[in-house]
Amino acid sequence: MKTKILIAMMLTAIPVVAFAHGNKVGGTGKAIEAALEKFGQEENHTVVDGFLGVKGWPDQDKVQVKIYLPNNAFIQYSCVEHEMNGSEMIMCAK
Repeated sequence: MKTKILIAMMLTAIPVVAFAHGNKVGGTGKAIEAALEKFGQEENHTVVDGFLGVKGWPDQDKVQVKIYLPNNAFIQYSCVEHEMNGSEMIMCAK
């Protein structure tokens, strides 16, 4: 629940990126959302509760997403768009 609220807040300040399909802002928003979802699922509650902010930026054919934590710590994801079974998915990895 908290992750979904954070996602909504962070999608208001999205940089531009070039994904293969769709508009640039929408693609960046989806990448940030996918990274935040993965962060919320993979990290323990203490880490998630320490969330301070998120930043996404273009890096060739992918989006880099950095999630900021206390004490100058961060987790960075690299997100790419894949097509599976006729639908497009965004996959993010640390």
